[in-house]
Amino acid sequence: MNCGIDLNTPLSKVVSERIDEQIDALGALAVGLDDAGRLIVEGFVRSSNRFLIAERLVRFGHIVVGPLQEVVESATCKEVRVLGSVVLLNLKVYSVVPYLLDVIRGDDDYLSLVSSNLAAAGVVQAGDLMVERLRTLTEARKYEIVGLLTALEKLGVPLPDDVRERFGAPDTPFEIRLSLPAKR
Repeated sequence: MNCGIDLNTPLSKVVSERIDEQIDALGALAVGLDDAGRLIVEGFVRSSNRFLIAERLVRFGHIVVGPLQEVVESATCKEVRVLGSVVLLNLKVYSVVPYLLDVIRGDDDYLSLVSSNLAAAGVVQAGDLMVERLRTLTEARKYEIVGLLTALEKLGVPLPDDVRERFGAPDTPFEIRLSLPAKR
């Protein structure tokens, strides 16, 4: 595929001894990187495995932020919106936090992924929502419960006694019991 982005020529001129060539090369690189960012995000949206692509988008930093924000804001596909928002959060774009908090409130498909990333970003206000979700999840959702417990521990949010008692009961699946954070 020829996407029309030539970075080799300006890259070779960035180290030129001539300032006019350097300045022109930097301008061309800026345009080329903007185009590359749009193409990278388009590839994410069109991918048959967006999760694997999303994991790698963070490496592109600021060149994907603008295009990814546009995609996330207009996305009708939940997967694109959630994964794109997680990438933006990892790129320190905190405008996606309200949306990700809504995911904690009512989404089971991406609950662990979102809670883990909010915890890693230190979004402490997610803690109360995570506790509330723990109160509503059945033990059949043990992996989501484990994800929430792990995220709460990472955030340093103490587990309320009622939740601790519920998930510390002997008949609770061992994966959940093992994930209970130490009492503070």
